[in-house]
Amino acid sequence: MLSLKIKSAQIFSYVVDLTLFFVSLYLALCIRRLELVDYIVFRMHAVSLFYVAVVFIVCNFVAGLYDLNRLRSGVKLMTLFFYSVISTFLIGTFIFYLFPADISPKLIMLFQAIILYALGSVFHALSYNILIQDKTKALLLGSGVEFEELKETINNAPNFPIHFVSHLDLDIESNLMSKNGYNSHVSGTINKLERILKDNNIKIIVSDARNTKVLPLLPYLYNLSSD
Repeated sequence: MLSLKIKSAQIFSYVVDLTLFFVSLYLALCIRRLELVDYIVFRMHAVSLFYVAVVFIVCNFVAGLYDLNRLRSGVKLMTLFFYSVISTFLIGTFIFYLFPADISPKLIMLFQAIILYALGSVFHALSYNILIQDKTKALLLGSGVEFEELKETINNAPNFPIHFVSHLDLDIESNLMSKNGYNSHVSGTINKLERILKDNNIKIIVSDARNTKVLPLLPYLYNLSSD
């Protein structure tokens, strides 16, 4: 189900990005002329800039914006999209210099780049959030580099049905043992667990049963599974 949704989202992204390109072109023309432009003017510019639209889709593809099998953070997504828009219009401007056309829309292309980035950022951010919300929220309970890599790998794979919204590092928690004693450490960790579970509406806890630091928490985890 999730895989089918991703494939549909990929096709939808192509269509929306192409649509946003021409919507941003029309808005840029209106801003440049300070009036609503007619169809003839828009068509003339749309035909001349059609190859730039193709470059835009190719740049997005190269940047990995359509590779929904690898989700990225919102900041990373916006950064990649920014680079794609800049690359698109730098290439477009360069081609205009090599092959002069009847129009020279340098200022219009600048306005269009700004508008396209604003509109496209909203669309790609919403798409990212929708895919994330379809997953079951999970907590990663463990320690070590391997668990950090596991969290990163699963969160970047939208075909996986869960998403780790938090990670409780037991190495950090165990440092409390030497200061406050064993019982204080365990109860403090459980209190933190309860707070994380409640605040994030987490449904799944993934833990390393082989980790000795997990063992004191197992009775609490078992009680959760029986609720």
